[in-house]
Amino acid sequence: DLSHFEALQEELGYRQFFYNWQRPHGSLKGKTPSEYSGELSNITPLWEEVEALYDPKKEYIQEPNYKIELALRKLKRCL
Repeated sequence: DLSHFEALQEELGYRQFFYNWQRPHGSLKGKTPSEYSGELSNITPLWEEVEALYDPKKEYIQEPNYKIELALRKLKRCL
């Protein structure tokens, strides 16, 4: 039944709004997800800032194989 589906969609929308905009979360120190993400957006640098500060010479690429990575670290200390 389409009206039942539409009613369900509307109820899910209300619950999602409540969960993200009105309900405080213990894991977010009593803040709602929207409050928390707003605070993070205030301290998150914009792409232009990140790109301007990026220095590829300082980029460390970790070896995917953990044993090889450990061996490389030990070798670098010896050099």
